[in-house]
Amino acid sequence: MFVSPTSFNAMGYCVPAVNAIKLANPDRQVVGIVGDGAMVINGMEALTAVREKLGTVYCLFNNSERNSRKNLGHINWGSFADALECGYFPITNNKGIDTIVRRALETAAQGQPVILDICIDYSRKSYYAEQQEKAQLAQLPGRDKLGIVKRAIVRKIMGARSG
Repeated sequence: MFVSPTSFNAMGYCVPAVNAIKLANPDRQVVGIVGDGAMVINGMEALTAVREKLGTVYCLFNNSERNSRKNLGHINWGSFADALECGYFPITNNKGIDTIVRRALETAAQGQPVILDICIDYSRKSYYAEQQEKAQLAQLPGRDKLGIVKRAIVRKIMGARSG
């Protein structure tokens, strides 16, 4: 099973939800996607998974590049995972993802919960983000679209404002 809360209204929901789903479905592999901010909120719930030997996988979308805006500061997720006795597998780039995910799933199959620390690169937009942006833009009235285009041109010429 796969759990992926998809908006900010679900902050802190993923880790306990993954645990509950795994407890209700002990023979199924349960994987959830959790943002770093949400992991800060309810990450200690992974202790339940450790105690019960649930073998859950928490895919931590780590966008530490943006943490300064969230006032999270630097969080050492490897140390966090070690302290909770969870497996820890960092993914810092696209190299070796298949191997890392396979090792994470093998660890989870032994009953040890796993934090899969996925470094998010915001230097380019994902296909999903591009399509979502197009869909949202298509719903806007013409004058709003023109305003967005105007601001984008100004930013491109003048540079993005910091802050």
